[in-house]
Amino acid sequence: MSEILVIDDEPRLLNLLKRVLEEAGYSVATAENGRMGLQVFNEVQPKLIITDILMPEMDGIDVIRTFLEDHKSVKIIAISGGSRHLSADFTLQMAHSFGVEKTLFKPFSNQEILSAVEASIGQPGKPTSK
Repeated sequence: MSEILVIDDEPRLLNLLKRVLEEAGYSVATAENGRMGLQVFNEVQPKLIITDILMPEMDGIDVIRTFLEDHKSVKIIAISGGSRHLSADFTLQMAHSFGVEKTLFKPFSNQEILSAVEASIGQPGKPTSK
């Protein structure tokens, strides 16, 4: 069972997040888009999802809505750098309104993502005190 599922259509960021989180001791699965994320989720049943908002095939808002409707106990961190047509602030506010744990603007530091993950699910092998 993976503790974390990272969904992002940017391969470099996806690989970087996987490496940073695994080096911190977390078990990590990845998906390149929202549709694939749903499939991987069903295979690994993670405690936490980190999802980009703006992605092809199935955007992060649809991912968030699906997970929060069907899997109420899963925690979600939304990340976004915005796009030419939508600001990151707007997309992250929308994600927040659906009930995600935390939102982060891209680019963020390794420490910012690790702090957000730890606040959501605790340290690797230790449950959060929430």
